[in-house]
Amino acid sequence: MRLTGLGLLLVAATMVAQDKTGLGAAKPAPLPERPATRSEFYGAADRLTWAAARGLDMPVPAARPYDRGEEPVTRSEVIAHLSRLKGQFSPKFRFTPYGNRVNLAVIDERNPEADRPALKSLVSFGLVAPVGPLAVGPEPTLTVSQAGTALGHFFSQVAALTTEPDPRFTPRMMR
Repeated sequence: MRLTGLGLLLVAATMVAQDKTGLGAAKPAPLPERPATRSEFYGAADRLTWAAARGLDMPVPAARPYDRGEEPVTRSEVIAHLSRLKGQFSPKFRFTPYGNRVNLAVIDERNPEADRPALKSLVSFGLVAPVGPLAVGPEPTLTVSQAGTALGHFFSQVAALTTEPDPRFTPRMMR
């Protein structure tokens, strides 16, 4: 019993010492809570598309002449761009994911008529978070962190969909 108490005292003293000397984990600088600009979004999307295309042995797309101004990128533009990328990467998809259960009434309520079919397709494939700010956010624009999260979620799902699972380790996904 004494040894346990001594061990806890030693751990507590070490934790306090680390906090005072700055040896704890460094906290990253927070991203600005301003809307993402078109040049930021399309620049990041082009670099990620280029890297994904190279990794999948696909022709590397040429950069398109987008309107890369300093205006905020809208949710509609992001949905349209991700839908184009889905069409580009879909020939390399190895399987069709289980459909995500989504409250379609919320998507219909919070998005313009023109964006709904593309958004529902992206959500059903898991390429867009079903309750994320891109799908059901109240604002017409995305912040820098929201745009980055949407791109990261999209490309992580593309990576999962384009990877052939090994049947030895994933027997439920055998063909």
